[in-house]
Amino acid sequence: MVMTMKRRTPDLDLVRRYLDQGDNSAFGQIYRRYSADVHRAMSRALSGFSSAEVDEFAQELWARGPALMEPFDPERGTLRTYLVVQATWGARSAEAKRMRHHASRR
Repeated sequence: MVMTMKRRTPDLDLVRRYLDQGDNSAFGQIYRRYSADVHRAMSRALSGFSSAEVDEFAQELWARGPALMEPFDPERGTLRTYLVVQATWGARSAEAKRMRHHASRR
C-alpha cells in the first residue's frame, strides 16, 4: 500500500478503515461524499454518451473497491482529486473502447 501516515485526514482514515479492516460503511461514506464529483467528471469527459451509460461507467469505477482505493496517496493530493482523476481516466478509456467498437463495426 502506497499510503503514508504523515498526513492524517478524515478521508485517509476512511480509506484505511475500508482497506485494512474491511469496513464497508467507510466505503459508503467515501461514496456518499464523492459520488457526485465522480459522476460530474465522467459526465464532462463522456459528453457524447447517454446519462445511463455515464451512470454505468461511474458504477464500474466504484465497483473496483479496494483496487480503486489502494493507490491513493494523501501526500500527492486529496481523495476528491484522486477520485476525479480516476473518473476522468476511466471515461477516456470508455471513450476509446467505444471508438474502437464503432470502427470495427464499419
